[in-house]
Amino acid sequence: MTIEISVIVATSKANDVIAACLSALASQAKQNDAEVIVVESAWKPVPDSVKNTFPEILFVTCADTDSHSEMKAVGIRAAQGEIIALTQAHCIPQDNWLQMHRMAHRRLESSAIGGAVIIHLQATIAERVGFLCEYGKFNIKRSAGPASFLASSNVSYKRRDLLEAMDDDYWETDIQRKLCQSGRGLWYLPDVTVIHHRKCTASRFLLEKFNYSRYFAARRFQHKGRAFLYAIGCVLLPVIVLTRLLITFYENGKLYTEFMICIPYVIAISIAWTAGEFVGYIFGSGNSDKYFG
Repeated sequence: MTIEISVIVATSKANDVIAACLSALASQAKQNDAEVIVVESAWKPVPDSVKNTFPEILFVTCADTDSHSEMKAVGIRAAQGEIIALTQAHCIPQDNWLQMHRMAHRRLESSAIGGAVIIHLQATIAERVGFLCEYGKFNIKRSAGPASFLASSNVSYKRRDLLEAMDDDYWETDIQRKLCQSGRGLWYLPDVTVIHHRKCTASRFLLEKFNYSRYFAARRFQHKGRAFLYAIGCVLLPVIVLTRLLITFYENGKLYTEFMICIPYVIAISIAWTAGEFVGYIFGSGNSDKYFG
């Protein structure tokens, strides 16, 4: 069988939603000339019961890393498809997700295609707040068209363009910036959706935001002098982050009331992000990329 599209799922937490995620992907793969590759951490592997349920899925174990950016790169390099799609183990793709990505790449010249991320109906208010902080801009029913950034849990690339833009690991911020600059760019399709099913406590989410922003800041500048100037500028970040979150919640108007209820939590997120950027600019990434994704 000629493989047209490969789906990469990297997981170092093996959450309880992964079986539903893989079930959705496995049923679609048979109809779309696709392969599914799960890259797991050797320290927290996918349970054998899940692996035995999906013998058609390739499981690749990373023995020397549990960094999601490195694990995704391992999966991408093992893939055979001309289209590389990525989602996360806590997301369940819609029934025709693979087909919609395939068809989009056939008719569009864009290097990458992305869609919306929708939270599941049973989520708590705190989970919704955390979700909107992370995915709010991908939850707005805007029209299809060019985009400057696409959600990491609902994106596919033309293999050639992805490999040209990717360095040693997969970091979507850098990759998608390069693809935007290349001329072919990114394309957003709001009808291509995945459902977000992640349970997360407030403390865990804040820790992840700290580590993500630390990693983001460390990768942002190689020149330490410029990084130090940005570290000084972090004093303004709480207000900037809080304003951006307010705009995101406002654009998702039906959840604006939840934002008002959870203002202390949102302020805490702003502080966690600011602290992460400051540490990243001054001390580098450390092992922060192991604690998000």
